[in-house]
Amino acid sequence: YIRNTVFNRYIKDNKEWENDCRYEILSYTIEHPDKDTLFEGPFQFSMIQDEVTLEALYKRYMSIPEVTATIYRFEKYNCINYWKILMSHGYDMHVLVENDFSKMDFYKNQRMIFELTSLAYIFGDNELAHKLAEKQLEIIINMPNVPNDLLIRSYNDAAQALTYFLNPSISSNVDDFHKAINYYFKAIEIAGNTSSKEIAVTYNGLGQCCLFGNKNDLALACGEKALDLNRKFYGDIHHEIAVNLNVIAQAHTKEGNYTKAIEAFTKAINVLISIYGNCSTELIIMYYNLADCQFCMNDFPSALQSISKGIEIIEKTFGKKYYDIDSYIQLTNDILSHIEAQKLSE
Repeated sequence: YIRNTVFNRYIKDNKEWENDCRYEILSYTIEHPDKDTLFEGPFQFSMIQDEVTLEALYKRYMSIPEVTATIYRFEKYNCINYWKILMSHGYDMHVLVENDFSKMDFYKNQRMIFELTSLAYIFGDNELAHKLAEKQLEIIINMPNVPNDLLIRSYNDAAQALTYFLNPSISSNVDDFHKAINYYFKAIEIAGNTSSKEIAVTYNGLGQCCLFGNKNDLALACGEKALDLNRKFYGDIHHEIAVNLNVIAQAHTKEGNYTKAIEAFTKAINVLISIYGNCSTELIIMYYNLADCQFCMNDFPSALQSISKGIEIIEKTFGKKYYDIDSYIQLTNDILSHIEAQKLSE
């Protein structure tokens, strides 16, 4: 209570004094580089937020792929926030793909590219995701004696980057779609008759591709194959289980099996909540898919409740700058229109 009172009376409006303190902390982080100061430095730069400190935040931390990936790994929300601030001032995230990754340790390189690609997905930057995944695949293909699982993973990552933002109604996506299919089949060819966590990812990704191509029976079969494999590896509570259930649910939705779809979507959402909590960005697309399914079966109140949960997470995490916010607003408006029409008919 005393601390808050002193802050509100003497410090709250004294921005110059506050920044002086932050600069002293920054000096300490520069003179004592270690894991803790790696996370403290970017935070202080982002809090000062003048042009000089934002440039320093960009050059010293966020433009370095290894640093951005590390911050994303341990402080996901802060990493997203730093890039939101930087991009609003004209800084470009594509700097992350300009380095020569082939000189890095193979395993660190692979983990780093995976994290940077995940960050690109969050901001809806499919071009950057493509570049990172293709770069990773190129490095691995040219390396001798690469274990099959790692080679399969690289084909999976490249295929996923190609399909993550696919819109089946856009003809320019066709080449990406077929390229992704070929990558998944290449992974299956490499695996042969062996079962692994990576081949489970392959089947799930192939199932997602089949949904784009309206091959719903094959999508369902691939999703169920991936789910069976992953349950052997992880049990019932794991991120991959939720991802598999999402593909299965989408296939049921496309086939008009709404009850089965709702059941699968609900299971997927419960798995994610049990792992990440109620505000995870992983839930955004799940709530959208669930709402779309409920809309198709004319359960408009439930659909409104589901899409509202997704939008609430978007607003808390991204503000109004989510890459696909228009789709969520459009579905909300469609739901509200049908609810209003129902009221009028009554």
